Amino acid sequence: MAKFLNPGSVVTFQELEYLLKKLGYIEKKSGKTSGSRKAYVNPKLKHVFRIHKPHPGNELKKYVKL
Repeated sequence: MAKFLNPGSVVTFQELEYLLKKLGYIEKKSGKTSGSRKAYVNPKLKHVFRIHKPHPGNELKKYVKL
């Protein structure tokens, strides 16, 4: 968790997915055409977290607000 709070650290998309799953979010499948657009839903909080999966790399860009 400290990695997410440190502004100088590099966070990968897989690490973000792991954190979201631990917080109770599940990936919402949008069909074949969703591409890099991802949505995660927390049914208890009724909250949707949307993000673009980075490509060609795996690291989240610094401007992405978590």
